Amino acid sequence: MRSGYLTYILMAVNVVVFLMETAAGGSEKTSVARCFGALYSGMPARESWRYLTSMFVHFGGVHLICNIWALYCLGPGIETIFGEKGFLLIYFVSGLAGGLLTQLLWKMRNRRGISAGASGAVFGLLGAYLVAAMYGFLTRAGLQNILLCIVINLVYGFLNRRINMTAHVGGFISGFLTALAIALLV
Repeated sequence: MRSGYLTYILMAVNVVVFLMETAAGGSEKTSVARCFGALYSGMPARESWRYLTSMFVHFGGVHLICNIWALYCLGPGIETIFGEKGFLLIYFVSGLAGGLLTQLLWKMRNRRGISAGASGAVFGLLGAYLVAAMYGFLTRAGLQNILLCIVINLVYGFLNRRINMTAHVGGFISGFLTALAIALLV
């Protein structure tokens, strides 16, 4: 199989779920997002499946396009560098960690919220690129591009209160650590 095919499968799943959300009444409606598996504060333990499903639910077309574009740009490189299993491990551990950290902070701060999207997993891929740079898989220009992307996304995310930066930061850190563990074990 061609490198990057898992990225394209994940992109397709995100698009299909988005189309289903749209057909069910609109992807920007919180009731629809909850129906399709978004995380929400106070979620009971029996609904822990939402940590996975929330990674495929998006609030509107712009949200979907941003995450799909980032996945398209970042995914194939991580698949090539860390292999298919490594890519999937980084992607899903990052997305799950972003969701878990979000729930933990909601609970600690007694806040209400709803969260969905692939961005925790996508930020995990950014973290993995830093590990790739540490091991010489990126040129200086490639590293500069990744660092610029990280800075722009962090600044924009902290300025936009609608963005769940907890998931982004949690995904980034867990992606970095997962990629580092893979690199050390191989």
